[in-house]
Amino acid sequence: MRYPPHPRAGRWPLRLDASLGAIVLASACLSPSTSAAALVVPGESTTASATTPASAPPANTGSDSAPPTPANPNSGDELAAFALLDAATPTPASPPLQRPWRGFIEGMAGSFKPDDGAGEIQDGRISLDLALDWTFAPGWRLLGANRLDLRQLQASHDGHWQDSQTNTLKELYLSWQASPDWVHQLGRINLRQGVALGFNPTDYFKVGALRSIVSIAPDSLRENRLGSSMWRSQWLWAGGAASLAYSPKLGDQRSSSPFSPDWAASNPAHRLLLSYSPSLNERWSVLGLMLAESGATPQWGLNISLLANDATTLFAEYSGGYSHDLLAASGTEGDTHWQQQIATGATVTWPLAGSSLSSTLEYHYNGRAANQVQWQALQQDLPRYARYRQAAGLLQAPPTQHNLFALVSWNKAFWPQLELSLMLNHDLVDHSHQQWLEARYHWAQADLALQWTHSSGSALSHYGAQAGERWQLLLRYYF
Repeated sequence: MRYPPHPRAGRWPLRLDASLGAIVLASACLSPSTSAAALVVPGESTTASATTPASAPPANTGSDSAPPTPANPNSGDELAAFALLDAATPTPASPPLQRPWRGFIEGMAGSFKPDDGAGEIQDGRISLDLALDWTFAPGWRLLGANRLDLRQLQASHDGHWQDSQTNTLKELYLSWQASPDWVHQLGRINLRQGVALGFNPTDYFKVGALRSIVSIAPDSLRENRLGSSMWRSQWLWAGGAASLAYSPKLGDQRSSSPFSPDWAASNPAHRLLLSYSPSLNERWSVLGLMLAESGATPQWGLNISLLANDATTLFAEYSGGYSHDLLAASGTEGDTHWQQQIATGATVTWPLAGSSLSSTLEYHYNGRAANQVQWQALQQDLPRYARYRQAAGLLQAPPTQHNLFALVSWNKAFWPQLELSLMLNHDLVDHSHQQWLEARYHWAQADLALQWTHSSGSALSHYGAQAGERWQLLLRYYF
């Protein structure tokens, strides 16, 4: 999320989530657009799956923020945060130089035209997004983030409109830096993991966390979601870094109330997450994870990235363990066995005169999803198909086993304030695909964006189920 007057994202923008940002001393006020290169840490990753739930209305497919310049996924949020802690020098907290809260208000007007000729759908949205980072005593911080979305959707072609409101309490937690190498956190924390951009198998806390989809941009899906209530401790030493997080079960039934904190959605089970990152060198980064969850067997995760040269980063993300496949999770059929999920790819940056062009290409494998035969069988049974797509959307995972993802971003395109972005999703199983284009112009306190999205494919395919063309015009004001 970009908040002036912080600098624009550089070549490798640091996608540091707020919970891990709590490691930094009070004087280090960082935003997700802070350049990791400036911190001498070649690291970043992004977000949850670019796949939106099948139950989400087509009018929600626009982005609330442009995808960042493809980041160097040389490390996950976890690694970047520990590197910042390592670099920090413990000093007495000084009075903050700026107010502890920031925010923006955004207006959107859009339209969706289905390929089946069913008629154009008009919609509009006003969003208020607030963030808090308050250092109230040496070593103590209170952090929070909240988003309110007010929508209008054309319910029928006779001119009637349907209103809806959704509030998402993304984060609200207390952080205590007990010593230069120990940090403890308690509250609702949006804990994000993974080095890939389009699909993150090791982003374990993304399950069921989406409350209001305002974008198909992966970074937006990771940021604009419910955090989990948890206690978390992080420890840094000369040979590496480790963290331990415990998230208790707080409910069984998700809430549809517009202003509910929805504890059952964010904390559906008792979960314990252990992570460890050894200190290697400037080119290699490794992060290992183990997730223990009530009613399930442990899941094992691994993030590896290599800075091949000054312009190229190679990365891989893996998660494996005994679990139900998506067919079983949706109650349709299926079984339990060792399941694997993989996201791997590369990011390349080309410096241009006064600007830069970055591109990322990824391959996604979801071993829990349906293979080609199972996918075709599901499309012949609409009730089973609907339950399956709902389960995949809840997990924020592709509904088929093999997918490709690409993101190209051109900063300072033609003008210093202009950003152009292109995102592509292609399903290798049913050959459906999706394209997303954005032109975004930045002023000191505002952004203006024009977006175009097109999804195509056979009926009930991955992207063909919502085949059509969408336009959006967005205006955002920061305060």
